[in-house]
Amino acid sequence: MTTHTPRHWHFDAYEKIIVSKEVDWAVIARFDNLEGGSREVSYAEWHANGRLMRAAPALLEALEECITDPGANCIVTNDVAYMIRRFQEINRIARAALALAKGE
Repeated sequence: MTTHTPRHWHFDAYEKIIVSKEVDWAVIARFDNLEGGSREVSYAEWHANGRLMRAAPALLEALEECITDPGANCIVTNDVAYMIRRFQEINRIARAALALAKGE
């Protein structure tokens, strides 16, 4: 069980924050170029970073889905049809999480 702020996170590009829609719009992260930093971070880069942070709960969920074994018995019983459905579901969840991280 995780103890992070529940999903669904929202990236506000104007305010440069990540907030939780589920927890009364709590601020999860705030970021900006810091004075004295070694380099300037471009708009495109921090926007991509924001999308990736926003997707963190979905990515975690997808990884957990990939490694859990609610249907591990299907391998023991050689239930090929179930294994195919399980792999298709894992694929769907993982692709959705990646699309969120990439902003697609």
